[in-house]
Parts: sequence; C-alpha cells; structure tokens
Amino acid sequence: MRTWADWGKWVFPGVSAVLVACGQPAFSPSLSGSAGLGADVSSQGPDLSPSRRAVLPDAVSSLRIGLAVGVSEVSLQVPAGTTLQGGALPTGGNLLVTPLGVGSARLSGPWGQADVRLPLMVRPPVGERLGFKGRRYGGVLEVFDAPDRPGALTVAEQVALEDYLRGVVPAEIKASWHPEALRCQAVAARTYACANLGRRSKWGFDMLDTVSDQVYGGADAAHPATDAAISATRGVVLTWQGKPIEAYFHSSSGGETDDGAAVWDLPLPYLRGTADVDDSPNARWQADVGRSTLRDALVAMGQGISEPSRLEVEVRTPHGRARWLRISGSGREVRVDANKLRLRLGLKSTRYRVTEMANGWRFEGGGWGHGLGMSQWGAKAFADSGMSAPDILARYYPGAVWTAGGGLPGWVIPTSGR
Repeated sequence: MRTWADWGKWVFPGVSAVLVACGQPAFSPSLSGSAGLGADVSSQGPDLSPSRRAVLPDAVSSLRIGLAVGVSEVSLQVPAGTTLQGGALPTGGNLLVTPLGVGSARLSGPWGQADVRLPLMVRPPVGERLGFKGRRYGGVLEVFDAPDRPGALTVAEQVALEDYLRGVVPAEIKASWHPEALRCQAVAARTYACANLGRRSKWGFDMLDTVSDQVYGGADAAHPATDAAISATRGVVLTWQGKPIEAYFHSSSGGETDDGAAVWDLPLPYLRGTADVDDSPNARWQADVGRSTLRDALVAMGQGISEPSRLEVEVRTPHGRARWLRISGSGREVRVDANKLRLRLGLKSTRYRVTEMANGWRFEGGGWGHGLGMSQWGAKAFADSGMSAPDILARYYPGAVWTAGGGLPGWVIPTSGR
C-alpha cells in the first residue's frame, strides 16, 4: 500500500515532497483560492454584518456555505480521483482530518497519514460527490482553522449559486407543491443569497446551511420539480434601488404577515404586513410553559427571575404579534424581547395570546415563523388559486423590482393591494 509520501511522488512526478510522511515538515501549498416548512429563514433576526455584500446574480461566481463550525475533527468520504491541494487520489475512501495546531492538520486514510498546511482544498472529480455528515456535495470543500476557536476546524463548500439553490429550494419547500409556489421560493432564496454574501464572514464563509440563513441539503437534495423552478427563474432576483432585497420568508403566518419595523426594527419599505392565507397544520397551535421552564429561559437570556409569577404582552405589532413582554416575580420585573424568548421556549411564532394557569402559562397562537416577507403556505394557497409567481411575490414584497439576468429590471411589484 502506498504511503502518503509515495502518493505525493506518484501524483507529481519530479516533486519529492508534496505530501510527506508524518513527522516531517509539512508542505505549504499555494492556493488560489425538511424541513424548511417547520422553520423560518434567518430565524434569529437580522445580522447585518458590515462586511456583508449585496450583489446581483451575475456578480456571484460562487458562494461559501458553512457546513460545520469549530469541530474537533472532519471525516470526509472521497471518491477516487479526488484532488487534495491539486493532486488526485488514486483510490477512494474515508479521509479523516484532525488539527495539529494553527495552520496545520493531520490527514489519515487508506493511503496512510500525512501532515499538511491549512486550508485544505478537497475537490471531487467531475460528476462525483464528496460525503460529509451524511450528505453529499459537488463543490470544493474547504477545511480551515476555525477563526474564533483555536485548535478546531471549520468546513465550508464553494458552490455555484444555481447549484446552491438546487440544494436549498427543496429543503425549504415541498417539491410536490404547485410550480408557481416553487418559483416563488426559488426567487426568494436566490435573492436572499445575493443579498447576504459575507454575512458570516467572521466565521470564514458567506452563510450557514441552517435556518439561521437558508436550509441547504447538498447535491442530493435536488429534485426535478424544484430544478425546473430554479431554471425557469434563472438570474431573477427582487431588488430595491438596484440591490437585492432582504427577502425574508417563513413557513406560515397565522393569517397576517407583519412589518419589518415592528418585528425586528427593520424599517424596509417592502417588508410590510398584509392579510394572508394560512391553511397549514400550524395555523392554530397551543403550548403550555411551566414556571420553571420560563425561569430557565430567562436565566439563559441574562434576565433571571427566580420565581416568575406574572407574564403579559406589553407591546404588540400592528398585525398582532407580541413584540415586548413584561415578566415579574421575586420582587423583580423585566422587559423581554418576545422574538428572543420565542426561540428559547421553542414557540412556533409570536402571534399568540397568553393565559395564566396554576403551574405556568398557556400560549395559544397561529403560524410558524417570524411573519416577515413571504409565507410559504400562503404562496402555496395563492398558487393553487391560479396566481403567478410575480403576482404572489407582489403581496409579500410590495414595491420591490423583479430584476432579470444582467441586472435588467422587469416590472415593479405594486405598492397597493396590501
């Protein structure tokens, strides 16, 4: 069996130490480079990093999607012909990457072991996939030092925009739904991606693969129906003053979407509440929260009350969502952000009313998600009724411009008909 040193010589004839055996100086390469129906995109609210860029699709050569952040080791399944730092592996197998310290890692596999410099660039052969954490990816996987966690690793995929969407749209909406609803999701997802390049730059990539940004299922998540929706809307985004909008979306609204200014202090003219349709399984829901559960959530938020005894909605949004809560007990009173408490308690939305019970509180609510922008279940209902994707999106992002490839505007989504 070849050692890593043998393999390095075999891949690069005349180069004596592209990868060298363990214990030798490491080579430093020159580098050029679902679920969504139960959750809402950017569920934790806006994180408008100063390094974030908003560009049109034509300017996006690729995205870097965070797949794992600050892990102790990385296990990849690689096919034969996979290239590492530019050299191709003769056979496939499991590749284990463990950190050795800042800037270096140890590779272990059927071929032996080697110490290499980071970042590690792992590229599958054309038409093949790399396996990671139960999913497969067709782009280049980067393994690098976690920027804020010494001795840990982060994994990101470099992937083309449209290929990224092939893994997002079916993860965020049911592929069996009406084609116009799928087209709505494709445009919203593309717009969100183009508006949020560099959003997670402090971690070394653009966006996460979770509901904190958009759910991304990798190459195998693709479905013919959502592929068709992506293709039919290729290059289309929604813009405001020439830039992609903040195209937030959520699962279901409980009957009304809401205003960005009221929910997240985000006064964007195209994020305005409107009457909606919600025939989802979560159109009405109920959750009981005990006093100890509320206490623990408040402690985790830094607003601890040892024995909470009273909870009331202090401020509501124009469309009925709780915005600020007043909670008291143990001689103390705190004002709590309802959006943050919702995530701590696992409530489906902030569109609820609260009733006190003997051992806690009952939340009776409607919808799932933050309530801003497009409601996926609402888009489904409108599509089923015969509306087109542009007309549906007009309800959810009034005033935004439907912009086709090359940055050419199509038509303006009307501001009337809220």
